Amino acid sequence: MWPRGSAFSTHLTPYDVAAIRVGVGALIVFPLLLTRGLAGLPLWKGAVLSFGVGAPFALASFGGMSLAPVVHAGVLTNGTMPIFAAIVGFLWLRERPSKIQAGGIVLIVIGVCCWGATVSRSTRRRISGSGICC
Repeated sequence: MWPRGSAFSTHLTPYDVAAIRVGVGALIVFPLLLTRGLAGLPLWKGAVLSFGVGAPFALASFGGMSLAPVVHAGVLTNGTMPIFAAIVGFLWLRERPSKIQAGGIVLIVIGVCCWGATVSRSTRRRISGSGICC
């Protein structure tokens, strides 16, 4: 499910859209879980992947879209996903990014900041709530 520009102009909140996004995915994958199990993945890692990564990222993404133009979602959502994954990996799994990964994260942050500053100047307004360094 990809967010539409009108999703937040109705009575739906970011929590509602995130619940739909994560809930539909869970319903689709649930039969596979019953038939195939976790394919050797420990239960705690499966729980982290299911409940600790998907829902918080969806909430952060859709919450930002409720405060900024939805057209920015394509850039910000795809651009910040590796950063979010690296943070989750470090905090929950104690996995440190390699030098190449850290360099990529730095480049992503610089690119998002430059893009945010350009968008902010071109529209003559501050992108409030999107977490961009403007």
